[in-house]
Amino acid sequence: MGRIMTLLIMLIMSFPVMAQECQFQFDQNQINVNYTGNSITTFFNINVQRPSSGSPSDLCERVAFFFGTGNANSYQRKAFKNGHTLEYTLENISPNGTLKSINDYSSENEFLSTYIGLGENKIIQGLFKMPVQTMPGGPGHYQDVVNITVVGYKNTSAYRIGMTKQLVINIQTQTSMELSIVPVGAGHNSSSTSATLNFGELTTGKELGADLIVKSNTGYRVRVGSNENGNLKHSNQQSFIPYEFYFANSLTNLAGTNGNPVSVTTKSGGSEQAGDRYNMRVKIGNTTGKPQGQYADTILVSIIAN
Repeated sequence: MGRIMTLLIMLIMSFPVMAQECQFQFDQNQINVNYTGNSITTFFNINVQRPSSGSPSDLCERVAFFFGTGNANSYQRKAFKNGHTLEYTLENISPNGTLKSINDYSSENEFLSTYIGLGENKIIQGLFKMPVQTMPGGPGHYQDVVNITVVGYKNTSAYRIGMTKQLVINIQTQTSMELSIVPVGAGHNSSSTSATLNFGELTTGKELGADLIVKSNTGYRVRVGSNENGNLKHSNQQSFIPYEFYFANSLTNLAGTNGNPVSVTTKSGGSEQAGDRYNMRVKIGNTTGKPQGQYADTILVSIIAN
């Protein structure tokens, strides 16, 4: 009986990868801003080049950039300084959307892209934003680093991932502090830094007041001092009328505060956006037997950063 032989022929075929390396080159620059607590919106640029020696594949005709989460490990991005943080966002311009990684994006508003031909250079713009926020860490340098990946992008199922670089975000914070002294209930007015309480005829128990408004992007202290140590002094005699001074409804002893102001409040963080309001009131003490004439005192109010 003859033998049956089976000849197995294996054909090994080599297919080219779907898209060759696009060879995109790009410069992601840096984002450098000064921040005082007010909102910021500014552009950032990515310079990209498609070398003439790159792949002619149509998959490389559109270049896209995808963005990592940064050190916050979240798309609620943050810059850091010694354990303190500041919030910021990286966004597409039109259509608007938060910039995300290739693994997380869900629509075209979540990456930056442009069409680019062989040998062309293009500039792509995104938006960097910071909301109004306080600066618990005070002035200094905050930083974050976000990975940017360049991709030859045709659609959600046809793309070619290229190199990844780091986008460095540098935020230099600056202390901003303002105070105003305004009529009770009035809004902040940076040009109004003094007020005169005109009592007219002085009578025991008479009260007048004003509001102190503090706008600060960092923690602060308010201090007060009295030139006459809590008394109204006669204009040309050594005669005094005592008064009570209330700061934010708390009685404050002004004795001995000429040249030695006393702290009346401390706040660890910055103020509200419209400013922190503190009512100040003066209540006239006993006027019995005091000589007639004009009486006055000057109360100095100061704010200093914590």
